[in-house]
Amino acid sequence: MLYGLFVAACLAPAAAVMNIVQTANATADLSTLVKALAAAGLDGTLSGTTPFTVFAPTDLAFAELPAGTLSYLLDPKNVQKLQALLLYHVLNGNVPSLDLGPQQNVSTVNGDQVLVVTNQSAPAPYGRLQVFVNQAQVQAADVVCTNGFVHIINSVLLPPTFLHEVPAAAAVQTVGPSSATMNIVQTANATADLSTLVKALQAARLTDTLSGPGPFTVFAPTDLAFDKLPAATLSILFQPINIRKLQDLLLYHVVSGTLRAADFGPRQNVTTVNGDQVLVVTNQSAPAPYGRLQVFVNQAQVQAADVVCTNGLVHIINSVLIPPGFL
Repeated sequence: MLYGLFVAACLAPAAAVMNIVQTANATADLSTLVKALAAAGLDGTLSGTTPFTVFAPTDLAFAELPAGTLSYLLDPKNVQKLQALLLYHVLNGNVPSLDLGPQQNVSTVNGDQVLVVTNQSAPAPYGRLQVFVNQAQVQAADVVCTNGFVHIINSVLLPPTFLHEVPAAAAVQTVGPSSATMNIVQTANATADLSTLVKALQAARLTDTLSGPGPFTVFAPTDLAFDKLPAATLSILFQPINIRKLQDLLLYHVVSGTLRAADFGPRQNVTTVNGDQVLVVTNQSAPAPYGRLQVFVNQAQVQAADVVCTNGLVHIINSVLIPPGFL
């Protein structure tokens, strides 16, 4: 296991005398959430006395949604879809971070479950808390409110059926150079936003493997995606003593064979080279005109699909995928 150095911190003002909605209003990075709660008619519910726990996406998290998605959801005629999305971020009762075990499925108010993974079982001095909800990281835990808790997260959580109910406003794009004459590693080297991935592959001694005949499909996190990892995680992974941990993380992003975005069904588990599975969700079954393709791997969004290489394909994603036992 890799025991991170990130400590979940309280970013909001002291909230012991404020309810959940008041706390969100008083927190600068939650203005989009406040607007969404008001549009969904949920601000009254989350201002009451019933205790709730809210995973609160930041403004930046909402900004990372596909173009047009938020304006679509804020349209009054789509209020039920907005409510379903927001209630997927709400748990009944008071759930402080210390109550969350190493790995568990937790039911949300909308009826679907989220997967919560923590390093709760890590021995001291490595037990400084990290929490992931699906693929979103808790950046500030245990913000205390008069009617529950707020945990601030860095990605919007997407319910299982979300991509089939909300039209995709932006098709995935193919970015980077034309790579029909380049292998996967050469393609990553030639793509500006993948410099951290290249460095990681070199440190893990995986460049030869991914330069070989394959074929492989790689979910390639951008530099910004790596920047979202807890502080010092990369420097720890790059230490030679941790090469196996780094290999495990990177091979969780690699699938044997060639898998185009169009090959993925609406929802399926895909086995990676490290032996664990990722959950791929698409809007593949959405009827026209809502069939413009969106692909999510765990909670990471494919920003550029089907980058063709001589030994496979690259799909560029906006979050690093975290293997089940990684924390």
